[in-house]
This record gives sequence, C-alpha cells and structure tokens, in this order.
Amino acid sequence: MRKYGKIIAIITTVLCFLGIVPLVQAQEQTQPMENQQVQQEQENTTYIPVLMYHNFWNEQYPLPTKEELGIPGYDPQTAPANLYAGKFEQQMQWLYENGWQTITLDEFYEWVQGKRVVSPKSFVITIDDGYKSVYTVAYPILKKYNYKATVFVVTSYMVDPNKKANFPHMTAQEMAKASDVFTYGSHTHDLHMVKNGKSLLFYTHPSVIKQDIEKSRNLLYTEYFAYPYGGYDGDIENIVREAGYKMAFTTGDRYAYVNQDIYAIRRFDITAQMSMDEFITIMEGKAQKNLKPIFSPFSFRVTTL
Repeated sequence: MRKYGKIIAIITTVLCFLGIVPLVQAQEQTQPMENQQVQQEQENTTYIPVLMYHNFWNEQYPLPTKEELGIPGYDPQTAPANLYAGKFEQQMQWLYENGWQTITLDEFYEWVQGKRVVSPKSFVITIDDGYKSVYTVAYPILKKYNYKATVFVVTSYMVDPNKKANFPHMTAQEMAKASDVFTYGSHTHDLHMVKNGKSLLFYTHPSVIKQDIEKSRNLLYTEYFAYPYGGYDGDIENIVREAGYKMAFTTGDRYAYVNQDIYAIRRFDITAQMSMDEFITIMEGKAQKNLKPIFSPFSFRVTTL
C-alpha cells in the first residue's frame, strides 16, 4: 500500500474517531531496485536481526506499582517486558552511531523471499501489544533517530479504549498520528490471552480464530501477523495464511534468513534485564542460538465448538 501522507493521516484520524471507516495505516509501499545490475553489485546481508519490544516507561510516564496493578505474583517494576526509556535510547543511539538502518516489513518480506538485496547493518524493529507507552515514550525516540518500526496491535483495545487492560493501549487517533514512524500489524482482535500457560489460540476453534484475525486484518489493512505469546503450530499457521496474511512472526531468539518459512519469523526479545553488551552481541550476529524450535508441523490444539 502506498504511503498516504500527512493529509490522509489527519482525515483518517477524524473518520476513525467518528467511527465511519476503520483505521487506514500509512504503510509504506517499498519497491525493488529497478536497476538489477546495481542490485547485484551491492553486498547482501546474510542475516537480519528482528527485534521485539513490548512496553516502555520513563519518569514522565512511570509504571504502576505492584499494589496499584493488583496482579498476584506480578511486579511491573521488575517485569522483563517493561523497558526503561533511557535504556531504549541507549540502544537506538548505538545503532545510529554504528550505521545500522531499519527496513520496513515490505522490504524485509522481499528479502526473505530472495527478491531484494538488503545491505549489512539492516534490522527490523517490532513492538507487540500496542501499549500507549509505544506512543508516549518509544515514538519520540525512534523519530529522533529516523527509525521505523511495526507495532502488532490487539485491535479490540483500539476499537474500545475503555476496555480493561493491565496497561492502557494506543488509540486509533494516536496510531494515525504516529504513522510517520510506525506501521501496524495484527496481534489478533480479541484472542490475546493465556489458558493453562499457553496461548488461547491452542484452545480456540479454527473458525473462531479465522474470524477474529480477519476482523483485525480488515481494521488495520495489514498483511502481517504476530502470534500471541509466540505460540503456534501447523494448523494455526495455516489459518493465518488462509485469513490473508503473507507473513507471521513468533518468538525464539533467532536471526532471519533468506528463504526461511515466512510464517515462522523468529525475533529477539529485548528485555529490561538485557545488558548493552548482550544487545550488541545480537546485532553483530554472534548471539547463541540455544533455544529449541517451538514450531511443530502437528496440531496440539485443544478445540471446542
């Protein structure tokens, strides 16, 4: 989809607020290089780190206390997903000063398929869940360094800002305002939950999953999906494909490579506890790949009608 520009973003914001149309994100349409000779001469990267973030905080937008949140056994102050803004900026500054450049998911998709040459020191930023801190804290930092990112949104929170959640989520208006930095992908509409320690998708009937993620895709006009909690199997992957998505992301701390499964893109989880040395190790392609694959071609979902 072509980038609509600021005027369309403003119009979209108004229409979304009035409930007339779904959110139209200003996703940048990337094009392969027209000059194939130049493309062949350019050095192509052998791997791409896809980074995964979740929630952010700073002194102006602090985290709630354990008592305020009231979730048994959960302390937001020490949770790995809640990254301090100073640490996030340190990472972005190092990337910028060392010549790293973000690429869009459209460019990344073409590279994985072997249809695009991408220079070394290219990487992808993804942010799961669509918390408000993505707009209030991460957005100005990314804009400062001219970096792009994709936010995987649980769209039921976008549609209903008053829906109860552990942390507030971005509104449709905020998403439209930040479309100069962010594009948006689906993290389901209303199935981002855990049951018996696993993603709810494993316990949900295929027709319900398909209906849910189609609704989310239509609200966002997206072709990209992230599995909640990284959980999927062969059946879930097929449902995502049938729902119209062309690429899907999981977890698993691995690099992305050309010609890999485009519905099983691994990402590095950038946690609050990660040191700068560990972060640099990931970016330089030296991270140990010591986690077992989570993909199974067989179904282990427990479904009910």
